[in-house]
Amino acid sequence: MLAEDGRREELSWAERELAYGFSVTNVGPSACTLRLTAFEARSVLVERHRESFRAIIVIAGRRAVLKRIFVRTDEGTLLPSVQHVDLFGTTLHGAPLNERIRPR
Repeated sequence: MLAEDGRREELSWAERELAYGFSVTNVGPSACTLRLTAFEARSVLVERHRESFRAIIVIAGRRAVLKRIFVRTDEGTLLPSVQHVDLFGTTLHGAPLNERIRPR
């Protein structure tokens, strides 16, 4: 979300339910699974790794540590629609990966 002066705004119902939201399942003491509203076909595994947590997702066909997600939406209609999702991360060995996903 574009914020001014570093402030944040809460998502609207339509933004949360149709573009930017997520659900959490399989919650355990060291891991859980996230499903992004913008791309439900691909889940994100959040797992404990050493002294912190990391998000694991498939990027460009490879398991990767997720670093950033960018969701491009079309806000020009009554309800927002996802144009594409960009995933940025690294392989489990540290090599950079990225992928653009376009909803069908």
